[in-house]
Amino acid sequence: MTKLEFVPNGLAAINDWYGGPPAHIKDHTIVQDMEWYRENTKLFKLPFPLRLAWDLNQQSFNARAHKKIIPALRDALIEIRDYGGYNFLRKYDLEIWGGIKSLRFAKDTKRLSLHAYLAAIDYCPHLGPYKERSRMPYFIVMAFLLRGFITFPQHDGQHFQAARGY
Repeated sequence: MTKLEFVPNGLAAINDWYGGPPAHIKDHTIVQDMEWYRENTKLFKLPFPLRLAWDLNQQSFNARAHKKIIPALRDALIEIRDYGGYNFLRKYDLEIWGGIKSLRFAKDTKRLSLHAYLAAIDYCPHLGPYKERSRMPYFIVMAFLLRGFITFPQHDGQHFQAARGY
C-alpha cells in the first residue's frame, strides 16, 4: 500500500511541502502561477473511468494532481475499483468525482483551497455534499484514510485532502 510520504500541518508546512503558494490574488481574482503548475503537477492515468459530477455523461480517464500525492491517490482509487469491480461502482454511482484542481478559496474563507494546490480530491460529491453529513461507503473512506488523506465526514465527506490543520 502506498501512503502519502508526508502530510503537512498548517499553511506554512503546506507551502513548504507543496512548493506554494500555487497562485496569487490580482484584482480579487485567483491567478495560477504557471511555473508552479508545470513544476509541481503531473497528468496521470486513472485506474478506472470517473464520471464528472457536473456532467454524468462525460468521463475522465486521466487527471492532474500534485506529483507528491499521485502514488497514494492512484493506490486508493485502485483499492476502490478492486473492492467490487468497475461494474459494481457504476451500478451504485460510486465512480463519480468532483475533481482535483479548482482555483478557488476554501469554503467560507479567504485562503486558497487545497484544490488550488492539487492536493485534494472530491469523490462521490452526491454522498458527502458540503455542510451535510457523509453517506460515503466505508470502503471508500478507508481507501483514502489508510493512505494518509484527511476527510471531514460531519460536513464535507466528499473531500479528501493531503494536509491537515488547514
